[in-house]
Amino acid sequence: MFDVNITGEEELIAALKNLPQKVSREAAFESVVIACQPVIDAAKAYAPVETGSLQRSIGSVVRRYRRGALTKAIVGARRGFGTADNEPANYAHLVEYGHATHRGTRDQRAFIGPVGVPPHPFMRPAWDATSEQALEILKTEFAARIEQAAENRK
Repeated sequence: MFDVNITGEEELIAALKNLPQKVSREAAFESVVIACQPVIDAAKAYAPVETGSLQRSIGSVVRRYRRGALTKAIVGARRGFGTADNEPANYAHLVEYGHATHRGTRDQRAFIGPVGVPPHPFMRPAWDATSEQALEILKTEFAARIEQAAENRK
């Protein structure tokens, strides 16, 4: 997760102050949607492929909040890409971090013990590989959209 503060770009800050809040919020929303794409692509590339439903489910949800003019993006497994019994959003964290399983009946577990499923990280490596690129895209897109909106208002 990262926060973006605009500093040092006096022209952009001045243009942003002269625009209605609705215009700047729309520019932020569109910029965040575009900036998420490298992270999504990398996560899909790192995700293990068995049925492919986990890969297909990786995407983003971008939300706007009125308070503080905040725009927030969440990248990960989304619902609706699997079956009722096999929904990727329900097990993506188990793939990322690994988990323990048990075999046998309750009485036999004392003898068999837990069987570990090793982690197969895909979201963290995707974020680590693309976070700087995503931030740069966000800055570039946001600046371009604000400048364009300021030009249209003249």
